[in-house]
Amino acid sequence: ALSLTDSEEKSWVEGFVLQDHELNLTNQKPYVIYGYATVPENKTLTIGEGAHLYFYKDSGLLIPDNARIHINGKLSENNKQQEREVIFEGNRLEPEYSDVSGQWGGLWIAKGSINNTIEYLTLKNATLGLMVQGDATVNYNSLTIKNSKIYNSQNINLWGQSAVIIAENLVLGNAGNISLYCNLGGQYSFIHSTIANYWKNGYRNNAALHIDNYSKLNGKAYDLSKANFKNCIIYGDMGRELNLDMDPTKEFQYYFENCLIRFSEISENNLYNFNDTDRYKNILLNLDPKFEAAVKNNFLIDKTSNAINAGNIDSAVLVPLDILGNERTENPDLGAFEAVFTN
Repeated sequence: ALSLTDSEEKSWVEGFVLQDHELNLTNQKPYVIYGYATVPENKTLTIGEGAHLYFYKDSGLLIPDNARIHINGKLSENNKQQEREVIFEGNRLEPEYSDVSGQWGGLWIAKGSINNTIEYLTLKNATLGLMVQGDATVNYNSLTIKNSKIYNSQNINLWGQSAVIIAENLVLGNAGNISLYCNLGGQYSFIHSTIANYWKNGYRNNAALHIDNYSKLNGKAYDLSKANFKNCIIYGDMGRELNLDMDPTKEFQYYFENCLIRFSEISENNLYNFNDTDRYKNILLNLDPKFEAAVKNNFLIDKTSNAINAGNIDSAVLVPLDILGNERTENPDLGAFEAVFTN
């Protein structure tokens, strides 16, 4: 068994430590993981384009203090075959398991692991997709994640805890609880990301995006020094898909610019004053993004989408290609996908 100390409690998981010859995974063969595969201290796990990892129940990857992971997927020529992307999923290959959540544990980046990078990863059907624990007082990125998709997690797709996360062209889809959880403060920057939850496998009582700066378990508060969302879609099938939970004794800095947000409830909470230009700028409220098949985690937008041409060009030029390699430097759409139409 392996132990890690996080901000709440000491946690134990069953697993094993990867050896040096196991730290470079390629597309030459698929990999099957039993238990939590753990990267040794001061080592880097590198996963190359086209690598496919299958996980048994209660298995996953653990990146502890002073270790790191670099996932180097590439844009596929065939979006359905995903031949160059890195794929993490459960080991059950029968068709009836293709969209069953909770088949395996997830990817866990622990506090003290910095400068992790992920490009072109599809992570699906986990219990908790990607957990990133950080120390926001340190000026190091916990994780930079680009052109990736995490969906169909039983609990949470991406959980940042006092973390420093930079995300571009990220799709966080359906989850049993929260799609994106920015917890215990931290620093977060999301550009051209789609955060959408249309979970149909049971009752969901939390918004697609939840941001807080304190722990309900021990009452301790943390600084949320940045939570910026630009040219993003934050949507779902509940009336309210954004939840902000603040302890006023600590910083709580957030900013939404050119975002499409579902928030149809009436709220007198000043955190949701969408006319406050210091917090919200060019917000589209409760306008259907017209996803192609949201229940199936297909978040392409159709030609009638309210997200079309609604992006800020200054943000778009920072991420000039969408998740499928389409250019967006003129009249950019919101979210990770640029709409492309043929005559």
